[in-house]
Amino acid sequence: MSQTTLSQSITSQSIMEQEAKQAPSVIKEQLAENKHLVQSMGEKLRQFDPKMVMIIGRGSSDHAGVFGKYLIEIEAGVPTFAAAPSVSSVYGKQLKLSQALVIVISQSGRSPDIIAQAEMAKKSGAYCIALVNDETSPLKDIVDDVLPLKAGAELSVAATKSYLATLSALLQLTAYWTENSELIAALDTLPKQPYKRSLILSHN
Repeated sequence: MSQTTLSQSITSQSIMEQEAKQAPSVIKEQLAENKHLVQSMGEKLRQFDPKMVMIIGRGSSDHAGVFGKYLIEIEAGVPTFAAAPSVSSVYGKQLKLSQALVIVISQSGRSPDIIAQAEMAKKSGAYCIALVNDETSPLKDIVDDVLPLKAGAELSVAATKSYLATLSALLQLTAYWTENSELIAALDTLPKQPYKRSLILSHN
């Protein structure tokens, strides 16, 4: 490894570590600021009563969707699956989603294939929620509701605080959708968990 590459690697790791350590405060503020919004979404979901959940995302967002799948199936009992964005963007196909909740996860909300899939879902009658870090993204004009991640700017190539903020957003949404009092109470302790991990990082 060249000296330049090594230097870039150390700098990248340093930025990643710094951003990871911001996760506790990001999550704490996110949960507080989104509380009333998520309560409203939970009420809409209970009225809509989705028969399935489709999660749209790529990369780390797609990975967060795996957590969402387990969470929603365990807590809400609703079958949940990952979308194949190329179905819309490449093949131009329409799915039957009139009884579906569609969750779009994207940091920027600007990927053409993600936007195409969201547009298809909305046209199909799905109740669409976008979890985005950039609240000015085009997705805001497509979906029914936007749930902001509020993670702030992320300079590291690897998603850290934005990824963890996605998980906390999914948890808060599911907790208020299902009106699970234990899960809602657990949200108050959530920011403390990444904090403990940040302390471990700082001593390594």
